[in-house]
Formats: sequence, C-alpha cells, structure tokens
Amino acid sequence: MIIYIILIIFILFLFYIIYNLYRRSNKLENLLLLSYEEINKYGKYIEDFSNNLSLIDSKLKEIDHRGTFSSDDEVGYVFKTIKLLMEKLQLYNINEYSEKEEEKK
Repeated sequence: MIIYIILIIFILFLFYIIYNLYRRSNKLENLLLLSYEEINKYGKYIEDFSNNLSLIDSKLKEIDHRGTFSSDDEVGYVFKTIKLLMEKLQLYNINEYSEKEEEKK
C-alpha cells in the first residue's frame, strides 16, 4: 500500500515537471517567434538602406560623369564632401560587402 502511495506521488511529481517544461518551452517558442519577426524587420530596413545607398551612389556618378561639378571651386568642394561621405557610407552597404566577400572566395 505504501509503495502505491509513493508511486502515485512520484507520478504526480513527474507530471508537474513535464507541465513546467512544456510551459517554459511554449514561452521560449513565443519569444523566438517575436525575435524572428524583429530580425526580419531590421533585415528589411538594412536591405532598403543598402539599396538607397547604391541608388544615391549611382546618381552621384551619373551627375558628375564629366567631372564638371568636381572641377568647380565652391560647388566642387561640396560635391567632393558629398562623395567622401558616400564612400564612407558604402562601407555599410550590404550589396557591396557581399560582392567583396564573393570576390575573396
């Protein structure tokens, strides 16, 4: 009789452990889904930012394909500063970064 009581208590204890583990795994799964949504949102933002950088860079090159802006004194200074800023921003362009990584392989 005592063995049955101990066995029942042990089984109830195991059910309690299983229930707690199930509850925790559900919380972690929900947290993982929320994290995945955030990662997708920021990934989309980075991709859009990178595409805009590429577009701006191509427009700057298109504008000054003959070098007329960069040769002018006042406009040239501003244009060269903008080009310098664009070169610094291109370091964060994921399209350029992935192309450089592929070239290294």
